[in-house]
Amino acid sequence: MAVGCVLGLFFSQEILADLSPNSSTTPPSNTLTLAYANQWAPYSYANSEGDAEGILVDIADHLLSKKLGLSLQHIPLPWERAQKSVSNGRYDALITAARPERLFYMARAQSVLYSLKWQAFISQKSPFSDQLMALENPLTLQGIRCIVVLGDRTSEALYRQYNIPYLKVKTLSEALNMLKAGRVDLFVHSRAIMQTFLDQPPYQYQETIAMHDKILKMVPFTLLINKQSHHVQQLIPKLDKLVGVMRGNGEYSQLLRRLEQKKRSSE
Repeated sequence: MAVGCVLGLFFSQEILADLSPNSSTTPPSNTLTLAYANQWAPYSYANSEGDAEGILVDIADHLLSKKLGLSLQHIPLPWERAQKSVSNGRYDALITAARPERLFYMARAQSVLYSLKWQAFISQKSPFSDQLMALENPLTLQGIRCIVVLGDRTSEALYRQYNIPYLKVKTLSEALNMLKAGRVDLFVHSRAIMQTFLDQPPYQYQETIAMHDKILKMVPFTLLINKQSHHVQQLIPKLDKLVGVMRGNGEYSQLLRRLEQKKRSSE
């Protein structure tokens, strides 16, 4: 899924159509209901019972529920439905990139809650493998064979930035199999998403695919709340203050490391 995939928070009495199968009633009026992209592991996804899980779910629970004492309800939704529902005011907010078009109808928090990291993954069967790993930036090497998963606009933009031609594949599994077989030299994608797959068989990460250390792109996610929501005035300053304190004392970086490790070990 592309960077545009998001975590949404919404406050509404008219959400029965979007409730998960385990929810049979409209949430109380004082409850923040969080909507997530339902197929974006490890960031957010629907488990086998239809409940939301993922790093973003855990971050919301820790900050909004445990730290700020809010009542939350988590619901995984398709991305298109979540975004449209927020733009028309049905849902309250999103945790996503603060793109200019979103700021027309959303107020943003200043604190970054999570940053997606894009890195290069190199086939160890590539004839350029050692050369690519030795470069400060592997995208500066011309003549390499690269691929992108259909819909990953962030990776496409990086390839275009360095004038690198690339082929499109439909799925991440297809991209991994091409890397493993040495049919392509390099693949740019989200680090957390790749590690979810590469930590598991049959990919044999350590033997066939190497991750380059350079972070090619960071996409910061923050809280965006619909300007018509009554949460705007209070929630944003409270969250910014909380995250500022946690970053200052090192608690936030420890939280993110713990949550990422939890997701990797549970897959």
